[in-house]
Amino acid sequence: MLRRGIPALAVPLLAAFTPFTETPNVCPSCAVSSAHVVVLKSGDRIPCEVVAQNDDFYVLKWHSEYRAAERSEVDKIDWKGTDPASLPSGHQIRDRDGVLYHGKIIDRNDRFLIIEGDGFRHTVWIPQIRDVHRGGHLVRVSGGDG
Repeated sequence: MLRRGIPALAVPLLAAFTPFTETPNVCPSCAVSSAHVVVLKSGDRIPCEVVAQNDDFYVLKWHSEYRAAERSEVDKIDWKGTDPASLPSGHQIRDRDGVLYHGKIIDRNDRFLIIEGDGFRHTVWIPQIRDVHRGGHLVRVSGGDG
């Protein structure tokens, strides 16, 4: 199978959702609100904010942390009034550990990409990159040709 010029062996295998970092609730009696609730096919419910989407996954945010939920893993999303068509696509870099960086790719060379968003700037080394999406679509990144 070829996908936008990437040989099948280079396309990462579908991985299960990487959970957000567990953080203790400083106010256990306080209600935790979320903009959306993503329900996975496994039945897991993920309170979060869905901030972007691309051809392959939704970009979920919780406490300034981003994760990818593969479209094939998502059963439904409680949008709570948000129009899913209004979600931007933006740029995403997903690393091999399941960490997702969302924002705008501002620099690249044959060794790394730099992505900036939410006041943060991250350098992600090419060998650590699982996949990259720009404008909602998967792009090839290797040796500076991404």
